[in-house]
Amino acid sequence: RNMMPHPAHLPTDAASAGLSKDRETSTIPKSDEAGNWVYPSPQQFYQALLRKNKEPDAEAMDSVVFVHNVTNERTWSHILDWERLHERECPTPSLLRFVGRPHDLSWGAWWSTRLSYRGAPFDRHDWFVDRCGRKVVRYVIDYYDDPRSGESGGLDITVEARPALDS
Repeated sequence: RNMMPHPAHLPTDAASAGLSKDRETSTIPKSDEAGNWVYPSPQQFYQALLRKNKEPDAEAMDSVVFVHNVTNERTWSHILDWERLHERECPTPSLLRFVGRPHDLSWGAWWSTRLSYRGAPFDRHDWFVDRCGRKVVRYVIDYYDDPRSGESGGLDITVEARPALDS
């Protein structure tokens, strides 16, 4: 379930008052209802960062939301690469939920901190993918700042997504 509050219910302050409330629909299908997940607006993203005791730059929110959305689309693409191995069982996987775990190192991130030029990831998520109601699979996703990423779009971010060992 999308936990972002509706823009009309957000408190506004001087910095966020001018931020867009427009939201973009992702390509990621929802598991528990029709349609796709909807990304937060710049104003919602700004307010979420404030709730997490961050100091967001209101002027950068359009760029921050762009990077967030592109990175999530890349994540889904990586998950679908894994899910293609099971497409006979489930041709249309969907995202049930996700959890941010920025302070928890996965085993892959642990190794990266010791052996890779990338070091530690800047974020980690667990995404729970519904295989057509037959099975829920947890994916571990590590996000790295990576000037050698080679990804298109000009973002120096590498996304590593893999099924969790317990899935």
